[in-house]
Amino acid sequence: MINFTTKDKKVFIILNIIGMFYILPLILSNVYYVDDYRRSLGYYYEWEQAGRPLANFFMFLLTDSWQGIDISPMPLLLSLLLLSFCGIIINNRVFKNYEVQKKIIISLPILINPFFLGNLSFRFDCWTMTIAQFMSAIAATTFRKKTISDCIIRISLLTAILSTYQASLNFYISICFLIMIVDLLNGSKFRESLICFIIDFFLMMVSFVIYKLCIIHFINFSSYGESHSSFIHMNKFFFKNIFININIFFHFICQMPRIYFLSIVSLIFISIIFPYNKGPVSKTKSRMIIITGIVFFAFSTPGLCLLLENPVMEYRTLLGFPVLVMFLFYIAINSNVKYLKNLIIFLNLFSATSTCYAYGNVLYAQNLYRENFAGHIFNKLLENGYKKSDKIFLIGREPISPANVFAIKSNPALRNLIPIQLGNSKWGLFVFAKLGAGLTLLGPAEQELAKESIIGMKPVYSDFRFSLYKEKQYYIIDINE
Repeated sequence: MINFTTKDKKVFIILNIIGMFYILPLILSNVYYVDDYRRSLGYYYEWEQAGRPLANFFMFLLTDSWQGIDISPMPLLLSLLLLSFCGIIINNRVFKNYEVQKKIIISLPILINPFFLGNLSFRFDCWTMTIAQFMSAIAATTFRKKTISDCIIRISLLTAILSTYQASLNFYISICFLIMIVDLLNGSKFRESLICFIIDFFLMMVSFVIYKLCIIHFINFSSYGESHSSFIHMNKFFFKNIFININIFFHFICQMPRIYFLSIVSLIFISIIFPYNKGPVSKTKSRMIIITGIVFFAFSTPGLCLLLENPVMEYRTLLGFPVLVMFLFYIAINSNVKYLKNLIIFLNLFSATSTCYAYGNVLYAQNLYRENFAGHIFNKLLENGYKKSDKIFLIGREPISPANVFAIKSNPALRNLIPIQLGNSKWGLFVFAKLGAGLTLLGPAEQELAKESIIGMKPVYSDFRFSLYKEKQYYIIDINE
């Protein structure tokens, strides 16, 4: 079980203080992020359609409602508390005898890394995603005795994780491997450590089977859930498809901020050239363990997503990444390099924090531009006789806010994180619905008919940003990209 010492309480308080400074731009931006538009209108959460029925329940605990009651920033603040608990739980098992300063530094990547910004951006989802992270930390670090009762508890936790946010299994298996690799560096026998990790992996697979048979069997996936949940078929293209996923994900990972990427590469270099030297293991053996660990962590960053037919290519699924950075911090702290390691760790955390502040400003600017743009379009709809029962169809893509053009072009991380939604025929309609428009989603046949109907037609209004067409009960908005 988990026992919190006075040292753990100090770490917890400091992590929350640092974390509050880190998430401040997300709180101040106060924006709606992708699904938030629909849920903030009071629509049902529908997480079960993505295979996440427990997410609905955890949100119900906060709002006492099965529909989208917006209590932001409460979910984000609670997420910070849970992530700090994750740091304490991992430290309690892996870095138990370390002083407060080292525990804090090693724990910070759980929150302070650019790949987690997408998760924190959701006004609703951040809470459920973080609960899955919290359960992953518990499942990986506690109830580790080889007893039937402990195995049942861990399988139950892992099944709950899958039912809350599937990608958190990447976090779980990465922590399990962190335990194994740190134990090996501290002189544990390879056979015993490997058996423990095999059990960790086996319990994960058992929970996945239970999830597929007992949870998914009773869920009607939405088209989104179905398209992103099927595994690669075992045929002659199996290894080719895996290689394609690996190539896409590693290219995606390399799109982190430049200084942050440089700090990660530098930490890997230090870890290999100046390996961990505090334990009984020789430098040569230590170096081999570290190299093996880095390779495994790199693949556990996307984790099971590598095996999916159509994985979600978003930063929020790369939940094994913070454990890789924790491991690199751990090795750097225990290496012979004195001042350089501190500088690189500082650059890593500083780059991640500055990215968060830039991201908060870019989010705010894009949402402000979207609201003004959508408001102008909606006013033109009303001027041309729009009624709430009329259907709106959007063509084109939301332009980048002029304030964001340079930031988006120069920073791949920001480009991957910022949602461009107004031109999307689905999400754009929810943007208009927040302004008071009726919500009537067009089917594929109606969409094609709408596109064909404006060929050769003169718009009722047009400027350099968009053209507005009226066809019977259709209002077609053609956004100039």
